Amino acid sequence: MKLEIRKNIPQNPNDFPPLLFVHGMCHAAWYWQENFMPWFAERGFTSYALSLRNHGKSDSEKPLNQVHLSEYVEDVQKAIDEIGTLPILVGHSMGGLITQLYLSEKPAKGAILLTPVPHTGTVSASRNSKLKNKITRWVLLWKKSFLFTLNTPEKAQKSLYSRDLSMDLVKKYQQLVEDESLQAYWDMRYPDVPTKYHTQIPMLVVAAEKDNLLTASSIQNTAKHFGATFILVKNTAHNLMLDTRWEWVAQQMLDWLETNESMILSNEKLDSLIQ
Repeated sequence: MKLEIRKNIPQNPNDFPPLLFVHGMCHAAWYWQENFMPWFAERGFTSYALSLRNHGKSDSEKPLNQVHLSEYVEDVQKAIDEIGTLPILVGHSMGGLITQLYLSEKPAKGAILLTPVPHTGTVSASRNSKLKNKITRWVLLWKKSFLFTLNTPEKAQKSLYSRDLSMDLVKKYQQLVEDESLQAYWDMRYPDVPTKYHTQIPMLVVAAEKDNLLTASSIQNTAKHFGATFILVKNTAHNLMLDTRWEWVAQQMLDWLETNESMILSNEKLDSLIQ
């Protein structure tokens, strides 16, 4: 099975380990290349972006709706094997939970969780009422697809973006949305995330004030659970790597990386665990 792994190699690399970006539901590696990958390359970071199986240009051995969240975790391991060194993991939304699950089994040099599904799952984190969530589940079972939730620019903006993001960009991003695994969605409702490497590496957790999918308080609880640094981004929505204030988010990530540089670079014992 071949996985799409996009990479951005800077002209003047710094000493940091590479960044490995892990996308969220209904997206793929492309959305990291819009802003974050070139921005970090300008500052010397080598970066990779993975498209999980059945997303982007990645293959799969079975239909999308049968793919478990645990299989996405396997994709992260395959990407790290291909990179050949322990990276700093950057996971967004579902990718943030995938990162947490990966760290329950294997190490990384550091981790950044951007508006992540919290360790307690989507049920405890949803902004919607119980009735609305129940109706959504019924429709998902009927349609067997997530696309109805994001099939217009207006729906995409309400769920994922700030009101001041240009509609031209919203339309561009909405056209790139793809379907998601129903099985992975069920897996995210009540995940089991044993604590292991989460507390042994530097970790940053970022929530968005205007996130219409996941509550900032549930994400902050995940930061507290793992003893991680927490940042709340004001006036920003769920897809903060594409949203109006994406560069401010990137700068906060860079500041945190530089603050934790010695810990990230000195944790050499983790390299031996990549095998």
